[in-house]
Amino acid sequence: MTLETNKPAIQVSSPVPWWERMIIPNASITNLSEQRQARLSAGMALVIFLLSLIAGIIDYRVKPDSALQTFGIPAFMSLLAYIIIRTKYSFVGNSLLVFAICTSVYLNIIANNLEISIGLLFGIPFSLTIGSAIVSIWPLLIITVLNITTIMVLSSLGIRLPNDINLIIGIITIYGFTLAFINNFRKNIEVKQILDLRIINKESIITRTNIQALVEQRTQALDRRAGRLESAAMVARAATEIRDLNDLLNTVTRQVSERFGFYHVGIFLTDADNRKLNLVAASSRGGQKMLARRHQLAIGREGIVGFAAAQKRPRIAQSVEADVVFLNNPDLPTTRSEMALPLSAHTRLIGVLDIQSEEENAFTNEDLSILQTMTDQIAMAIENIRLFEQSRTALRLMEATNTETMNKAWQNKLGGQVMGFTFTPLGIEAVTPDNGLDEIYNNNDRVLKIPITIKNMEIGTISLLRNLNESRWTETEREMAQGIATQLGLALDNARLLEEAQSRAQREQTINEFSSLLSQSLDIDTMLQKAVKEIYRMPQVSQVSLFINPDQENLK
Repeated sequence: MTLETNKPAIQVSSPVPWWERMIIPNASITNLSEQRQARLSAGMALVIFLLSLIAGIIDYRVKPDSALQTFGIPAFMSLLAYIIIRTKYSFVGNSLLVFAICTSVYLNIIANNLEISIGLLFGIPFSLTIGSAIVSIWPLLIITVLNITTIMVLSSLGIRLPNDINLIIGIITIYGFTLAFINNFRKNIEVKQILDLRIINKESIITRTNIQALVEQRTQALDRRAGRLESAAMVARAATEIRDLNDLLNTVTRQVSERFGFYHVGIFLTDADNRKLNLVAASSRGGQKMLARRHQLAIGREGIVGFAAAQKRPRIAQSVEADVVFLNNPDLPTTRSEMALPLSAHTRLIGVLDIQSEEENAFTNEDLSILQTMTDQIAMAIENIRLFEQSRTALRLMEATNTETMNKAWQNKLGGQVMGFTFTPLGIEAVTPDNGLDEIYNNNDRVLKIPITIKNMEIGTISLLRNLNESRWTETEREMAQGIATQLGLALDNARLLEEAQSRAQREQTINEFSSLLSQSLDIDTMLQKAVKEIYRMPQVSQVSLFINPDQENLK
């Protein structure tokens, strides 16, 4: 993984010394060994040129005839070598520089009668030593051969050679060839080192590339996992916010298909007998066709979905053609891989989430882990909606029962009569059907009617009549009247409950007293007489008859 920036790189360059500018090799020379040789050769050429120039000037005052020959020619050759070295043909300049040094030795022998043995034993090896550093093996061998040839030619110039000239030639030959082979050996080592460095550099580049590819691969995997986790979290969040089961099922199938890129997502729910799986929601067109024909699967018998439901564990087919339990569906012909995840709530199977893809090997272990966690949350959301619906149904049933019971209690309390009072400036008056109040309170915009309700059941009405010269009822007045009606309803119901409790307590007390009275006598006649007498004392009883006869036929 590489980090890029749009900011230009800041390069800090230090000034190049004048000497470096004088010996820097040509830009066309890219080989490191050739660059090093060119830099060394250029420096030596400049030094030899300057030294020869200075020595020639000094020697010109003493020996003007030999100064030009002794120092002028080497100075010119070294300058020419320097110029050539600065070009792309530096190897020619290197050889020319070595020739210049050798020439300087021979010119000093000829012009200044330098001792031949000293000049040859020190000057020529010195030039060959310099040559071994700046030229390759073949130029060095050629220079060595030329030096040997030149020594042999010196006798034709009238120069007397020493008696040990053969020894000198042998020494120069051995020295020159030894330097040539040492130079070649060094070159081979340098070439091998360069090759090794190139191999190491290539391996490092490959390693860096592999690391970058691995980092990018891991980054993509992490991004994919983060995206999957975010999608699963959003689907689960949406599932927890929905309170309608159909909306929940349709939303889940649509969002899983869109966010995870699966072309078909379906949800199956178990039937009442836990034998069948009914398709209740689907995201694809084929799934809509299956919904239209009420698609069902037998648990444990049909397809990957049935297998997952029977086993209560996920089932994945990376290639449906190779899966023995895969059920080929004509409405989903492009399926290549399928995953079925059981929907379980409190260890109880409630359905299966079916996911199908048009690609083989579309599911990974990470997908299974993420989708299973999401499926568990969806299952809990479905179960919560079901429990909520059951609770709401039970609550409505209980409210209806309470309303019916309360309605019967008030009907028994009122006995079908209307109970109420009207307050006017003339005082309090009972409400009766013939007092004409209905004509006053009905169809009158000056009347404010507030219902008296107890637990959503209306048991009465408060009617307020405003004078003709006063304004209409305000919202504040309506709210105040509504509050009074609410408190009145609670008080009336509490009074009714209190009366029922008192009546129930009185009945229980009467029964207890009757039981206590009967237990005081053991004579049947006396006991029956007491029973008839006590029952007669009950309210609204005008006559009591009591018979005891085991033969029930006589009573008919």
